[in-house]
Amino acid sequence: MPIYAKPNSPVTKEVNNVGVFIGVMLLGPVFFLCTGMVGHFILSLILTLMIGIPLWAFGLGWLVWFFYAFWAIGFVNQKWLDKGWIRVDP
Repeated sequence: MPIYAKPNSPVTKEVNNVGVFIGVMLLGPVFFLCTGMVGHFILSLILTLMIGIPLWAFGLGWLVWFFYAFWAIGFVNQKWLDKGWIRVDP
């Protein structure tokens, strides 16, 4: 689990990669909205509507969130780096 520290501050954040994966699998686009990642919310919602819904006809609609969940781990970790936090894994 990567740990990020705010420069010049004792504040740290720990990203639970398994929690991110499970969150995306269970909540899909809503997960990104809750974490403040509106761009990924819109993208995953579009993917769900355009690809996921037709796949449900074959029982495979969950595949969209499954593949997006693997990428989501990197997206959430990059979010903290983009905000200027520094990765300080022990």
